[in-house]
Amino acid sequence: MRIAMNKQIFDFLNRYAELPSPQYAVLLRGKWGCGKTYFVKHWLEEFDKSDKLSANENSIELKPIYVSLFGMREISDIKSAIDRCVNPFFYSKTGKMLKIAGRIASKIIFKTELDIDKDGKSETSFSGALDSLSIFENDNKDEVKGVKFIIFDDLERCQIPMKQLLGFINYFVEHCECHVVVVGEEKYLDDKTLHDLLEFKEKIVGREFEILPDIEAAIKLFVSEPMMATDFLSKETGMIQLCFECSATHNLRLLRQSLLDFSSLISALPTKLVENNHEYLRSLLSCFIAVYAEYRNIDSHAFIVDWENCAVKAFVDTKDEESQKIRNLMGKYNRVNSLNQFEALSSEMVPKIVEHIEKGLSLAPMFEKILSQKPRKLTALDRLDSYWDKTNEEFDELFDSLVKELKDGIISEPVDIGKSIGYLGFFDAMQFRELPEEAISDIKNRLLDIYQSCTCLEDLIKCHYQFIQGYNYVRGCDQDKKKTKCIIDFTAELFEQKKEELPDDMQLALRQLSDENVESLAYIDSGTYPDHSSSFRMRPIFAKENPHQLFESLCKMSNKGRNSFSRFLAYHYEFHVNCDFSDTFKPDYDVLVELRYLVMEEAKSKVSIERWSYDLLVEGLEKSIRRANGESRIE
Repeated sequence: MRIAMNKQIFDFLNRYAELPSPQYAVLLRGKWGCGKTYFVKHWLEEFDKSDKLSANENSIELKPIYVSLFGMREISDIKSAIDRCVNPFFYSKTGKMLKIAGRIASKIIFKTELDIDKDGKSETSFSGALDSLSIFENDNKDEVKGVKFIIFDDLERCQIPMKQLLGFINYFVEHCECHVVVVGEEKYLDDKTLHDLLEFKEKIVGREFEILPDIEAAIKLFVSEPMMATDFLSKETGMIQLCFECSATHNLRLLRQSLLDFSSLISALPTKLVENNHEYLRSLLSCFIAVYAEYRNIDSHAFIVDWENCAVKAFVDTKDEESQKIRNLMGKYNRVNSLNQFEALSSEMVPKIVEHIEKGLSLAPMFEKILSQKPRKLTALDRLDSYWDKTNEEFDELFDSLVKELKDGIISEPVDIGKSIGYLGFFDAMQFRELPEEAISDIKNRLLDIYQSCTCLEDLIKCHYQFIQGYNYVRGCDQDKKKTKCIIDFTAELFEQKKEELPDDMQLALRQLSDENVESLAYIDSGTYPDHSSSFRMRPIFAKENPHQLFESLCKMSNKGRNSFSRFLAYHYEFHVNCDFSDTFKPDYDVLVELRYLVMEEAKSKVSIERWSYDLLVEGLEKSIRRANGESRIE
C-alpha cells in the first residue's frame, strides 16, 4: 500500500511537470524521518534522466531545482540558494557561458508587493537584485526552455516568518507560472504559523499528498551503502524491518543512524568473531534499533536512560501506572525477542548502548572481549526458541534436556531459569508434555539455593526481577500455567522472606555508624530504595535497628560526628516542612524513644562542648519522635 501510494505521488509529479501553466502549488507532507527528502531527490534524479532537451547558445535549458529551507532566516538566503542552482544553467556542457545569459542577466531590478490573501493590502514585499532569478519571469519564454520547477523542502524548519515565506513562494506560482512543490510537516508548527499555512493551502495549493515510509526499500538502500557492513546487514533485512516496525516509529533517518553505528561497531571487530557469532550479533542489532528508537521517543526516553532501575521497578511494583508503561514498552518487542538470544531491551545492553549514544564511546573493545571468550555450549533453552519446527521426537528430547539442565544447574542465570520454567508451563498447558511433580520439586530446590545465595538486598531484587522477566517472556497460551504457577508462588514467598532478612544500604550504614561514614547517611537517604517503591527519605529507617547499638556508636563518635548525625535527623524527617506524613515514620517511634532516653542519661555526665553536642542530639531525637508520632508541624 505504501509503495503504491508513493508511486502515485511520483507519477503525479511527472504529470504536474508537463502542465504548461499549473497556477497552483503541490504540498507534500510526512513525519520527520519518513523519507520525504529522499523521495523528492529520487524524483529529481529520475526526471533528469528523462529530459531530452539540450542547451545551445541561444537558449537556457531549465531543470527542476531543489532548495532546502532548513535554518534560513531571510528571503535573501532563499534567493542565494536558488542562484546557486540556476547559475550553472547559464553555461553549456563545455563550461562556456551562453550568449543568451547576458541578455537575461541584464534584467536585474525587481520589486513587487506580495498580497497573498488578495485583500488589497500588501503583507510583505521583496526587492533586490535578481540576476539568475529573472529567468523565471514570463517575458523570457523565448530564451528559456525546459520546466520552471522549484521544490522547497523543510518548510517547518525555516525561520523566516511564515507569511513572508509563503508570499515569496507564491510569487513563483502566480506571477512566474512556475511548478512549485512545498515539502514539510505541519504538525510541528505553532498555531499562528499553522494558520498562515492553512491560508496559503486554501488559496494556492491545488494538490496535497502524504509521503509514507517505504521501509523495505529504504532498508535495502541503507544496507547497500558503501559504509555499511553489507555482508552481515544484507542478511538481516528481515530482522531490521521487524524491529523497526515493532518500534512504531516512522523515522527512517533514525533507523539509518542506528545501522551506521552498528556497522561501525562490527567493522571494528575481527572478521572471524563476526562470522562465528552471527546469532549473538543479530540480537545485538535488534538492541541497537530498539534503543535508538526509544531513546528519541519522547514517551520512553526517560525510561531508557534509566533502564536498569526502570526494568526492576516494572516487575517489583506491578500495580504502579508507571511500571505498567515500562512493561508495555518491553512488550513492544515480543515478536523480535522470540527470534533472538536476548531481549531487544535487555537490561544489560540498553545502558551500554545509551552510553554509546550520549558519549560516543566505542563498544567494539567490550564486545570483542565478550565474543572472544570460549563459546558457551548451546543449552536446551537456546534450541527451544524454534520448538515449533521440531519433530515430536526432537521436541521430547529437548523437553527432557531442559528439565535435567535446570536440575543440574547448567541453566544458571535467573532470567534463563525463569524463561525455562515459562516454557515448561506453556508446554504443559498446551498438553504437549506433562511436567512431572518430581521435576517441580527439583526446580524449587534449585531456586532456593539461588535466592539464599544473595547477600545484599540489591542483588536479591535484581535476581527476582530477572527471574520473573524470564518467566513472563513466554507468551502465546490463554490457559494458566498451573503446573508452574506454584513455582512462581514459591519464589514470591522466598523473595519476601529473604527481603526481610537482608539489610539495605541505610541499615548497613547505621550498623557501622562512625565518624567516617556519618556524612554518607544523607547521600543514601536521597537515593532510591532497592525495590524502587520510594526513596529512603520517605521510609522509616530505624524500625529494625537496635537502639543500644546505635547509642554505643554515637558515644564513640566525635562532637563533629554527633553533630552531623543530628543534622541528618533534621534532613531525613524534614523538620523545616509543615506536612502531614501520616504514619510514614511510625515504625521508628519505639527505637527513637529508647535512643533518646539513653542519650539524655549520658548527657548528664558531659560538660562544655561535648555536653552541647549531646543536647543537640537529644533535641533532634525529640523532633524526630514528634514526626514519627504523626505531627505535621515540628519547627
